[in-house]
This record gives sequence, C-alpha cells and structure tokens, in this order.
Amino acid sequence: MFIVHGDLKRDNILVSDDHRTVIADFGIFSVIGATTFGTSLSSRKGGTVRWQAREALNVSPNSFPADVYSLACVYVSDGSMPWNGQAECVVILQKKHLPCPRHLSENDLWWELMVRCWTYEPSLGPTLLHLMEHLHVTGDALPPPEWDKPDLAWLPGPLVQGKLHIPSDLPSLLNVEDDVSCLSDPGPERINPN
Repeated sequence: MFIVHGDLKRDNILVSDDHRTVIADFGIFSVIGATTFGTSLSSRKGGTVRWQAREALNVSPNSFPADVYSLACVYVSDGSMPWNGQAECVVILQKKHLPCPRHLSENDLWWELMVRCWTYEPSLGPTLLHLMEHLHVTGDALPPPEWDKPDLAWLPGPLVQGKLHIPSDLPSLLNVEDDVSCLSDPGPERINPN
C-alpha cells in the first residue's frame, strides 16, 4: 500500500526535535496498491492551490507526480507562499514554474531538478524515487518508526525508504542539517490495484 498525500506544502511538513521529518494533514490522501483506490473520509477535492500541480486542480485523482510538484515547491520555499503577491486565479492559469529563488542560480543543478519536477506534462517529470536518487539517497533502509503516540502507528512503514543527505552546497531543507526521511514512490510498475 502506498499513500499519495495530495496536499504537500511547507505547513504540512513538521520536523521533530531529533530532526525526524513527519508529514501531517492527510485530509485528502489517496491509497494506491490496496484492493481499492480511494480517498480519505471526504471525496471532495482540496489542497492548497499555490502548492499544487495544475493536474491536481482538475477532477483527476491525486497522484505521485502531483506530490513531486508540491515537494519541489517546498524545497525552494524561502518562507513565503509560492506565487506570493499574485491572485490564485492567475496562479491556476499560468503554465510556468516558480521563479528561481535568490539563493540559487538558474544554471544550478539543484534548480534544474526542481524545474523538472514542475513540468507541465506529469509523465515527463521525475518520480519520487528518481528525485531521491538525485538528492543523494542511501540504499540503507530506515528502521520502522517508533512513534511516541500510538494513534500515529497506523502510518505504513513502506512510506519511508531511505535517508536523504542534503549536500553542503545545496540549500538546507527546512533548516535541517542532518538526515531527512523521505517518502518512496513505488513507480508504476509496482502499483497493482487488484
């Protein structure tokens, strides 16, 4: 079973005191790979327009490519909202990616990877697995999380595949200097909804 979040944004990624990254607000998630494909308690579309891929704004179900798009928005976030100062209707109609932040150059490999995440055609963008490989992921599996609260134990272990090492020449993700846990993308060949 794999989970597509559907509303990844800076406010939904929390970092614990021991630098463990936790994704919050699974209000519109989708389950892929179980006997059914479904959404959480509500069938409504939701999410935050400024962080969402264009294809996620129509009636199509949440997807891994849409989560990749949103994750790239988080990576380049400087603390302000994406498309700050523009009306949401303008954001929806644009077929452009976010502007390059001041701390990066448009020739930077980091920036080039983020632009690939924002491709207008989702099938041409990187998968979460490819994104993690490009961000220096180790092949070592993380031990199952030992949650302090038993009500969080329902989160499936396969969500966490490895550790993300942020190279020193890249901007820090959420000001975390140590390893950051990542979601894994099963890839289309591993998804079997039957």
